[in-house]
Amino acid sequence: MKQRSKIISILLIAVFLFSGCNMLTQYLPADKVDTIATVQTGVEELRPEIEQQITQLPATLESMATQYAPTIETLATKVPATLESILPNNESSLYTGEMKVIETDDFVIKLPVALADNAYIMNVEESEDFGFGTPSHRTILFEGYVIPEHFHTPTIYIFPVEEFKASNPFVEEEIERLEGFLLEPNRDLQTEDSLPFLPPFNAAQIFHVLVGRLESEHGRGIRYLTEYAQYNALIVNEDIFYTYQGLSADGKYYVAAVLPTHSSLLEANGNTLPDFNSQEDYDKMVATEVEKILAQNGGLLTPAIEALDAMMLSLTILK
Repeated sequence: MKQRSKIISILLIAVFLFSGCNMLTQYLPADKVDTIATVQTGVEELRPEIEQQITQLPATLESMATQYAPTIETLATKVPATLESILPNNESSLYTGEMKVIETDDFVIKLPVALADNAYIMNVEESEDFGFGTPSHRTILFEGYVIPEHFHTPTIYIFPVEEFKASNPFVEEEIERLEGFLLEPNRDLQTEDSLPFLPPFNAAQIFHVLVGRLESEHGRGIRYLTEYAQYNALIVNEDIFYTYQGLSADGKYYVAAVLPTHSSLLEANGNTLPDFNSQEDYDKMVATEVEKILAQNGGLLTPAIEALDAMMLSLTILK
């Protein structure tokens, strides 16, 4: 291919020289014309070879196109995969919305302006609010959250890991399950029957979708959209939420988020519950909804999943 490139370059240079000589002779003084004439004579001697190469040029180019087409096609196929391999595992780095930094003695977080007006921390004493004993912990609550009415209150929970594990065997199992998933970065979490979720709800995980792994210098975990219910509930905006389940970088804290979200693909609520003839019928409905959400990447999500990811990745627990 390099040899053919040289031929084409020589042909172009020769053409420019010949044309240039003709133009220069019109404007140079007489004593300079002889020099130009000498150069032009040399070019004239090469004219037969140049004309032959020009005549053969179309065939040469066609041959090159045929010869290197497979290579070009292969490169075109490989480039997208290469680009995908260097992109982050999540799309949070693509979030370009405005964020404001909220810093307290306990934490630092970047709050997307489109998500809420403000965030603040609250200390919670040991309790059994979830039907399970939970140790003293902290929560981050929001003012002016973008979805004002929802079954769930937007909350980020911060539990001390050791005390949390000791509170209930189920909690310890869920934390260990999460740690196992984090050690297997290539494991397809979408195919799991259920994903780790804390604090425990007195309900079942109906589905999980848009599963992603998040990791930063502050911590690592997983996020997904889900819905919990005590019955065969519909998948609707009133009930679905974004959750993050993860550990701080030092492993001392378990971080869990329950953040309401809406999808343009779903109905607002499930006031009209269809009569499912069997559990199999209900499971088919859930599978169809999950497939629809996956196929359209969640549709239009409010708030944007990238904004929620960016916020969770920014959370720094100071003490």
